[in-house]
Amino acid sequence: MVDDSPTALAAIEANAKILGADERLEIVRSDAVRFVKSAGSHFDVLFLDPPFHSGWIDRLAPMMAGVVAEDGVIYAEAERALVGCGTWRTVRHGRAGQVFYHLMRRGEANGAE
Repeated sequence: MVDDSPTALAAIEANAKILGADERLEIVRSDAVRFVKSAGSHFDVLFLDPPFHSGWIDRLAPMMAGVVAEDGVIYAEAERALVGCGTWRTVRHGRAGQVFYHLMRRGEANGAE
């Protein structure tokens, strides 16, 4: 988990302990762009839940190819519906209140729901 907010990191750490995942979860204090630029591996699943109206998804989109595995997926939450993120295209989506959520795979959108 990557976040730059001490408050958010404290909440993540507390929730990880409650769920018994604290020893299996790596928590990093960094902003997403710095982390993505320094990541040395590809991830199978990437969760993007940036602060709304901050432009983070647009800033991160060009970097996704270097971080997400070729057959990996991106789960993203945003303040608006997204067609995709970089070369990943929304294949499933929905809305819960003001949050638009998306599951993305590399390539063309295929009948997104």
